[in-house]
Amino acid sequence: MGFHCRGVMCPLNVVGVMVFAILACLLFSSENVEAKEGPLPYGFDFSKMYPSSEDDPTSREQIMKDMVAALSKGEEIVYRETEEEALKLWIFRPTKRQGTGSSPSVPAIVFIHGGGWGGGHAAYFSPQAIYFSQRGIVSVSINYRLTRSFSDNYPDKIRKPRESYMEDCIRDAKSAIRWLRLHAGDYGIDPARIVVAGGSAGAHVAASLGPMDTFNNPEDDLGISPLPNAMVLFNPAIDFVDSEDGRKIGMPQAERLGIPIEKFSPAHLVDATTPPTLVLSGELDTLIPPSSIHKFLERMETHDRSARFVEYAGKGHGFFNYWPARNPYFASTLDETDKYLVELGYLKGKSNVRRLINWYEKAPRATVHDSRD
Repeated sequence: MGFHCRGVMCPLNVVGVMVFAILACLLFSSENVEAKEGPLPYGFDFSKMYPSSEDDPTSREQIMKDMVAALSKGEEIVYRETEEEALKLWIFRPTKRQGTGSSPSVPAIVFIHGGGWGGGHAAYFSPQAIYFSQRGIVSVSINYRLTRSFSDNYPDKIRKPRESYMEDCIRDAKSAIRWLRLHAGDYGIDPARIVVAGGSAGAHVAASLGPMDTFNNPEDDLGISPLPNAMVLFNPAIDFVDSEDGRKIGMPQAERLGIPIEKFSPAHLVDATTPPTLVLSGELDTLIPPSSIHKFLERMETHDRSARFVEYAGKGHGFFNYWPARNPYFASTLDETDKYLVELGYLKGKSNVRRLINWYEKAPRATVHDSRD
């Protein structure tokens, strides 16, 4: 039995191969891969409709529960044992790998939550971590010792009270990055392409990882660098010297240790090794004024380092979070981060933000400043 193909009798099995080849071309062309719906990454619905308004605490409570549940989908690993607690990180393996050339390894992005060094939860960044895992890279969210007793309303996630300090937060984050580099081969991570992202206090910790002469855990292998290869900083506490509010935070820490306050101020740690950096912050942030970030860009320019500041009009501190419900700034900062990592060559193709978040239509108003403008 056959099929007439341009006047030639073609066997059905040949026709089947031809049809399959055509379908394969359609399905796997780069444009159609970008548009393909597919399953929700790690079962997380970025477009979930929350019944309450964004001002209703019930809505935020449900969002927080969803983020904690999302974090639990990652592989939970103890990266360091302390007297107070076991410090953990959660790894989200790529839902599709994007290794380049003959290398199966991919970049990794590590998220460090905020909360004033004494609060917060690794789940705060679980939506972002899941997003980048579906973009083809390894995503990680970490916890670290907090500087005071803190509970985030989830009985199984209560953090114990302790006498920890700001430098312990930095020490622990350094240990986490060293752990990832040491075990990079186990997770298909390229140790030379590790992005570290943080929010507020977590951004301060992320931007403090570079100097090797301070704030190391003595049991760490100091031959392994904790320096990120790129940074993404969401409204970062970046200047403890020129900022009045920053000095109020940093000076007691420096005086307690008997060290210059500059050791706690990422803007004053910029040197020839500081990695490419994206800063996302609000025009009306009174905790982290834009002037502090502009000074950071000036220092990056002085050292011939690359930095970009996306300044969001009319926004204050903490505007980038997954809450409140349907927050366009969550979507926009996610999109800007994706595009930045594409520029660096860490991601391929186009951002998937608009495909995954169906309510995100119009990008909020923002001004982009580059250190090399």
